[in-house]
Amino acid sequence: MSAKKCLIEQIKDAVANGSLRPVFKARDIKNWVRESKITKPDGTRYAEISVSSILSNSSVRNTGSSCMNSKMLGSRLINGRTREYWLL
Repeated sequence: MSAKKCLIEQIKDAVANGSLRPVFKARDIKNWVRESKITKPDGTRYAEISVSSILSNSSVRNTGSSCMNSKMLGSRLINGRTREYWLL
């Protein structure tokens, strides 16, 4: 699925239409990107590390960083290892 939208916007659409659960992990998004053939606005594929970075940089927990991405995700650490995300 080639799109002119950034990954976070595509995630918002997928949550709205039920393709993704409202609370998700990076692994869920990586699988969805691969299985649904989600691409960047320029038509190229997302690298798995890029997906992780986009999620982390879009989280409000990252507000003190130098990254200026829109902070559109909430997140929490579960089991001390895995981070869950949700749209704000």
